[in-house]
Formats: sequence, C-alpha cells, structure tokens
Amino acid sequence: MIFTFVVLTYNHQAFIIEHLESIKYQIEKFGFEREFQLIVADDSSRDFTVQYASRWLQMNRHLFVDSEILQSQENLGTCKNFTRTWGLIRGKHFKITAGDDIYSCENLFDAYEELQQFQLICAIPLILRDSIIQKSIGTILSMCASYVINQKRDYLSELKGVSVTNTPNTIYSRDVIESQEILDFINEFSVTEDFPMHVKLAELMHPVRRKLLQKTLVYYRRTKNSTYLIKNEKFIHDKIEVLKYLRDIEKRPIRKFIISSRIHVYRKSNSLFSALANLSRFEFIFRCVLSLIEILKTYRKFSVDLLRHQRHFDNIKKAAADFQADPNS
Repeated sequence: MIFTFVVLTYNHQAFIIEHLESIKYQIEKFGFEREFQLIVADDSSRDFTVQYASRWLQMNRHLFVDSEILQSQENLGTCKNFTRTWGLIRGKHFKITAGDDIYSCENLFDAYEELQQFQLICAIPLILRDSIIQKSIGTILSMCASYVINQKRDYLSELKGVSVTNTPNTIYSRDVIESQEILDFINEFSVTEDFPMHVKLAELMHPVRRKLLQKTLVYYRRTKNSTYLIKNEKFIHDKIEVLKYLRDIEKRPIRKFIISSRIHVYRKSNSLFSALANLSRFEFIFRCVLSLIEILKTYRKFSVDLLRHQRHFDNIKKAAADFQADPNS
C-alpha cells in the first residue's frame, strides 16, 4: 500500500513549497489506509530549492514512512536526474513530477486503480500560468483527437505519427521503471525524458494498453524558465534523435519518408516551411476529419470547474506562504 511521490527539482525555489503542499493535500484528503514515500531529486540547483525542501520535510516528515533528498554536485540533465530515482521507488504505484507543478484537487490515487487494466493512463491537463488556472482548448482537443484516431493502432505506430499527451498528467504501471532497457535508452538523451521513454516502452511492451482519463491530476506550470524554452537547442536535438531512431526501426519506405519529413521540420525554424513540410501533420488532420464527431463527443465529456481548481490552487499558495512566514519552519 506504499505510494511513492518523486519530485524532480532544478532552481525551483519559488515553487517547491507549493508543490510539496499539494502533495500534503493529497495525503491528508485522500490518503487513508496508505503509506507514502517521498523522493526529491535535485539536479544541482543554484538557488535555495534544497534548503526549502529540507525545511518543509523536517516539519512534515510524519506524512512519510520513508523520505530522501538526493543532491548532485553537477548538473546531470533532466534524463539522468529522472532515471536515478527509479531504483529507490518502493511503491507499487508512483508519480514523478517536476517541482514547479501542482497536484490538483482531484483524488490522485483513484486513477491508479485502473492500472490493473492499463499500462499507461493520460489525464487532461490544466495550465498554471502566473497563478491563474487556465483551460487550453487546443491542447485538450488535440489530446482527444490523438486518443480517438489512434486507439485502434499499436502505440509505436502512433508515436511515429502525431501523438499528443501531457507528461505531468500521465501515470505508468510499475513494469516501466523495472525495465533496464527503457532506463538505458532515456539516459542517451539530455533534457527530453518523456518521448524516448514512451518510444521504448511501446517497442518493448507491445501491446501498450492505454486510456484517456476525463479529469485533471496535475496543474502544468508554464514559465519563462520552462525546459523547452531555456534549453531549446538540447530539447530539439533530443527530439530529432528520437525521431531518427523511429525512422531507423521503421521498415515501410513510405513511413520512413513521413518520419524524415518531421526531422526536417524540427531542423527548420521557418513556421511556413514547418506547416507545409510536416507530412505527419497532414495525416493527423485527415484522420481527425474522418473521426470528427467522435472527437467532439470525447471532448464534451471533459467538464471542468475552473473556479474549483482555482480555489484549490489559491489555498495551496496560501499554505505555502504561511509555511514560509512561520519562524518555526
């Protein structure tokens, strides 16, 4: 009955207490008859992230049967910081998140009951920007479309085309982190851990049973310091290398050609070229048109009370501020 929370941090001083308070909320609100483990993996932050997390843990250690803060003298990169936690995870169920995201007011643990039937479950994200919870209609529609048009395809074929998920709102069965091959493959990259992980698990665990969950597990924070912005060159390089891998293992010439078009798009910054040269996007749009009614039905099932989620975040933010202001913390 142990559930493991893993927190990946890098210069998250401004957000880490909010994140940890959202974990505390989940435990106190929904965590009955469970025990909890906390692992904070810091990738050589240059601010007070580790000190803040340590202070919070001193005050809240009673919430966990096991807790640990991993530090690093050098910047390992997102991928190695991600995978070095795998061997420490004790729980059958676990969630790995970045230290700037926030757990929602939904019952996180209920979602894991469905992992008896599925290996991968993706929930719908809400965006957290400047302390405001927002609904991204484009993102949600794209995820619904991806789910509808790809649910009858094997997962590896889906990833060779256009596949839309949200990593903070994705949960996995334990056999993913028990695979040395998946771990080694992720470690070949620098800052993009999710795409290579999905590719390798799709290759090794065929067929991957997956489901789209009609609720939000995590608020995905977007800031000017997001990895895909501040490490854009490494991010693009990782994406291209994964696409090259997908191209190399593909046997059908036409599919190789389509994947190659995606690689060329990533290498170019011209938006008009990207729009015209990405054959995968045209294929995705064509499939969406054929399944438009079902896509819209799936989208309408996602009903979100933004005010409820905003109130939850405001309470988390206040709890974090109160902790920071407490001279005993």
